[in-house]
Amino acid sequence: MPSNAQFTYRGAQKAVTTAGQTVTWTGSEIQGTGVVAYVLSINQDAGTATTNSGWFGTGGIESFRLKAGANTILDLSYKQMEAYTQRYSSSNMRAMDAQDQLTLCIPLYFLDGNTAEQRYSCGFPPGLEPTLEVTQDAGTVPDNDGFTIDIGWWVSRQVPQFSPTIARNALGFTASTTNQQFNLTQDGLMRGIIMPTLGVSQAKVRLGGVDVFDATGQTAATQGNMIYGSQVYKQGTLPPTTSWHTCVNFDTLQPLSGGRDFVQLSTDANYSTAEFDDEVAVYTVTRLG
Repeated sequence: MPSNAQFTYRGAQKAVTTAGQTVTWTGSEIQGTGVVAYVLSINQDAGTATTNSGWFGTGGIESFRLKAGANTILDLSYKQMEAYTQRYSSSNMRAMDAQDQLTLCIPLYFLDGNTAEQRYSCGFPPGLEPTLEVTQDAGTVPDNDGFTIDIGWWVSRQVPQFSPTIARNALGFTASTTNQQFNLTQDGLMRGIIMPTLGVSQAKVRLGGVDVFDATGQTAATQGNMIYGSQVYKQGTLPPTTSWHTCVNFDTLQPLSGGRDFVQLSTDANYSTAEFDDEVAVYTVTRLG
């Protein structure tokens, strides 16, 4: 980050020792006002990493929830976080570092801003107490006797004009079913939506009565690949193929109109109804002041 943001690395360290455990940082342990990103760092023990691709995702830290006062402003699984970060970052930034998979960034700023002023016009809402919850995969015991997590944060001297809300919603969809709809309702101006693609044969997103994303032309099993890769021209490379989530971003900000905005999916037999899979995450921003 450029010189108008500074990094602080003095948050309280937390230990993860059991499967399904949630560790929490509150306003007495982390800063909220001025923060544009939080950074998590894993301190592994003498053993090896957890299953699959390391310490984040399946077998590792699986979900994140950030509150500003009583309001949730970020609630994402790791897979959704990865799709969101790569979609908006102009440099194909990943949520997790690719080398040792021990650090992760939770960005609140505009990842697609062209200048520092644009990027840091969005951040944690001033004057509210932060609460950050990080949850370990419920089905996997952490490596050996567990691990600890350090936390740091980037603070901008620029007063934010916007605050994000990026929240996941359970769809309640079933496999092998056509044209299932979920109405989109969330305060703020719409920026994008993160949705599943594994087992999805058709997809549509409608905003303000207009189909802003329409992948309903085919019903073949490979249609999910087109849905997954449809936004490549905006980000340059595909997200990790193990994620099976795509993030569709919109070029103009508009409020959700209530009843006229929805996501529609048709599914095949491979569709997963599990938590984090049968979900969409809606990304909006609220103007502050």
